[in-house]
Amino acid sequence: MLRVLLISENRSTASFFRTLKGFDFHLDSLSHPVEILNHKPKTEYDYIFCDFELFKNLPYDNDEFDSRSITLGYNRTKTRLVFMVDKGDMEEAAAYLKSGEYSYISYPITQTEISFHMTKPQGLEGLNDFNVPGYANWKPDDVVMMRTSNPTMQILYNQLGRVALKATTILLTGETGTGKGILARQIHAMSPRRNEPFVSIHCGAIPDTLLESELFGHEKGAFTGATKQKKGKFELAQGGTIFLDEVGTISESMQIKLLRVLQERTLERVGGEKSIEVDVRIITATNENLKEMCEEKRFRLDLYYRLNVFPMNLPALRDRIEDLPLLASSIIQKLNGLHGVQISGLDDMAAEMLKSYNWPGNIRELENLLERAFILESSNQLTSDSFPIEMLSYVGAADNNRPLSEGTLAEVRRQVVEKVEEEYIRAVLEANRGRIQTSAEVAGISSRQLHKLMSRYQIDKKDYK
Repeated sequence: MLRVLLISENRSTASFFRTLKGFDFHLDSLSHPVEILNHKPKTEYDYIFCDFELFKNLPYDNDEFDSRSITLGYNRTKTRLVFMVDKGDMEEAAAYLKSGEYSYISYPITQTEISFHMTKPQGLEGLNDFNVPGYANWKPDDVVMMRTSNPTMQILYNQLGRVALKATTILLTGETGTGKGILARQIHAMSPRRNEPFVSIHCGAIPDTLLESELFGHEKGAFTGATKQKKGKFELAQGGTIFLDEVGTISESMQIKLLRVLQERTLERVGGEKSIEVDVRIITATNENLKEMCEEKRFRLDLYYRLNVFPMNLPALRDRIEDLPLLASSIIQKLNGLHGVQISGLDDMAAEMLKSYNWPGNIRELENLLERAFILESSNQLTSDSFPIEMLSYVGAADNNRPLSEGTLAEVRRQVVEKVEEEYIRAVLEANRGRIQTSAEVAGISSRQLHKLMSRYQIDKKDYK
């Protein structure tokens, strides 16, 4: 069970937390941050949610009472501090967000925002809440990757919690940009080797003539330019984990040498004669089909079997699209701290556009496009205008994946706006059983404006009674 401390003088906020569903947690509440100095709980908190308005008005110097004081006396690798911020305080709160030690949610607080912070990584039910081995060593981006609503990902993470504790060789497969490198780091952080080195090497980025030296090291004088002895990545990873990314790109001669290391757990440096024993956990990754490569005689079958002891396939982003809002929210929060701005999220059209897009570059493409949008955006929300126009053409056409229109930019934008607008109005009316005044309030428009939109799209309120 999670333990949560709420620091807020707003009773409605406390009431909201008590009505949260889908979480197994115990809630304590205080009305002022200073009270925490005399508050002695029996066990440590997993989360402390603090009203930023209260905190910023503390009559103390930062040296006497700062944000760290709120978690004073707690295990800071476990206790997460989350500020609850009014929109007018976003810029001031950014100073704390830049450090990466704290996060925030903005008023009005929603179940979705709370879920982002309080959802335990799915598929790790066999491990105690935040006593996951090595959890404190995970990077913030890695923790976000572990939160998912996708059934395939949940099964994968359930496997992860078991295989990480073994020394088994793992093969990660999936398209480029799906997060194979992040998953490899998670496996290492959860393993008994987590206090030893994690060494990563991109095999496809190194010429084959240099790859052997990079992996196995070389002796002084082994070749022109080898002026001193050098340890390879396998030796540097001794006792820990080595991650070989894009392993399908290595040559046949390198495949043979890698096979020997896997079989005998020994290696020889280039130009050396001494066998060196290595104790490393090997994780490899590829976006190619190694089995097909074996059939085409481009990859050794015996090496494939050695690498494929425990295969884990990461689905493409388009196949786990339900996780996109959470991933986008996390990336936006990170970019807020990086760029010192405050973007609250995506507007309705931009959100619809991202959900409909095919995402050939997966999560990496999502990160790149959101950062591009940050640079172009002038409002406090990311709008469709800040994304490439070709993305707009997929809204409403995700099923057949073809452009919505071959017309001008203005025509495409108009069609997309009208489609989203009509779907939104119908959804609001249905949710409010055709009540005009209530639907208008939810939509943030006047009843007159709502009637005009209903007339434009030939919507009859009687259909929603």
